[in-house]
Amino acid sequence: MNGFALKTGEARDIYAPTSWFGLISARTLCSTDSTGTFSCATGDCESGKIECPGSYSWAPVTYAYFRIDNSGVNSHTASVEYGYNLPPMVVPSKSSRTCTSSGCVVCIFMRINESL
Repeated sequence: MNGFALKTGEARDIYAPTSWFGLISARTLCSTDSTGTFSCATGDCESGKIECPGSYSWAPVTYAYFRIDNSGVNSHTASVEYGYNLPPMVVPSKSSRTCTSSGCVVCIFMRINESL
């Protein structure tokens, strides 16, 4: 899956193959100009389209990493290592003692600005 839009407050289920690893990032404030070029204020992959190429440089945005069935272990991580553009939340379809939700539910920019 490559490129789709979500409205404010909207969520989407994403189904991965039984053995998969990869990452998901989000872009914000996206639009298409009068020439048909698609771009975003954050996370833009500079393709000019909603779809990003298979590999492109790291953008300063929030990433969610996934590893599915790595020797019988599934894992996910929400990361702001390269930057931050929105609060991530990963919610497994079947939670258990060892498979729980992770992420942020508030915008850290607001928290940082309040403390300054």
